[in-house]
Amino acid sequence: NAIIVSPGAAMLISPDDIEANAGLIRSAGVFVTQLEQPIEAAMRALEIARGAGVTTILNPAPATKLPDRIYTLCDYV
Repeated sequence: NAIIVSPGAAMLISPDDIEANAGLIRSAGVFVTQLEQPIEAAMRALEIARGAGVTTILNPAPATKLPDRIYTLCDYV
């Protein structure tokens, strides 16, 4: 297992990118995200996963203030 982070590339992820891959998210058994991309993209992905009944996990790193609504989209934080 490896974790590779490229903040420059990750910060370019947009809600439109998430929408373009919504089918993959909906077909997942578990969806895991973190905060190394814009919060708007993470929120949209969590919304899609939650709407499809996918188990959602948020790793809130790097630490930042989060919108209260994000917690309603997460099974595990």
